[in-house]
Amino acid sequence: MPKPEGVFDIEHPFSKIIVPGFVMEYIPGIRLSRVNETLATSSWLNEIRKVRSLGYYMVDWGDNNALWVPEIKKIYLIDFESWGLPKNN
Repeated sequence: MPKPEGVFDIEHPFSKIIVPGFVMEYIPGIRLSRVNETLATSSWLNEIRKVRSLGYYMVDWGDNNALWVPEIKKIYLIDFESWGLPKNN
């Protein structure tokens, strides 16, 4: 996963208002949804399994929320907005 840089005031892309935003390091990758490579897909599925094994649930985990960096053959999961841990009852 990308390294966090911090929370900064950013301009919301649709409303154009300034909001606090969690900013991650820049990853020079390609969205997985635009890649047709078996290794990229299997790496992505492996990362999804790791996240789930840690107890997280992911609502929006589609291939458009992953970046593939072909030069180092590494996948990065992005967009954690809907992730969470199960609530203890």
